[in-house]
Amino acid sequence: MEEVKGEEKVNTEGVIRQEDPLELHYKKFRQKISECYKELRAIGVICRHDYACCLSCASYEMADRYGDDTDYVYYHGGDNDNVQNGAKTCYLRWNLTSEKLPQVIEILKKYGCDYPGYGKAFVFPVPE
Repeated sequence: MEEVKGEEKVNTEGVIRQEDPLELHYKKFRQKISECYKELRAIGVICRHDYACCLSCASYEMADRYGDDTDYVYYHGGDNDNVQNGAKTCYLRWNLTSEKLPQVIEILKKYGCDYPGYGKAFVFPVPE
């Protein structure tokens, strides 16, 4: 059993080990994106973490499951793997109605997201 103290972990024998920097990087990302998703869900947006293996599969499965008139945001397994390996950004794919899009953009801006105005990806920054 380990107790987390800052960036160090202390096990039951009292041995301290530094947390792996990539593990810490990923934890920070998951915490930040989970907070963001909580706000998006509060306005009725379906949010998915690490959904399907790749963009093609995730896009097909989301559309098949939820349809074109449902608001959703997700990132796929490939993007999740990239963040686990140290990527500084994660691409959030989406399907949003014109009524919901401005609200979602406003929430994502609070988390440092950039929407370059083309395609279907918000660029979500991974915290340092």
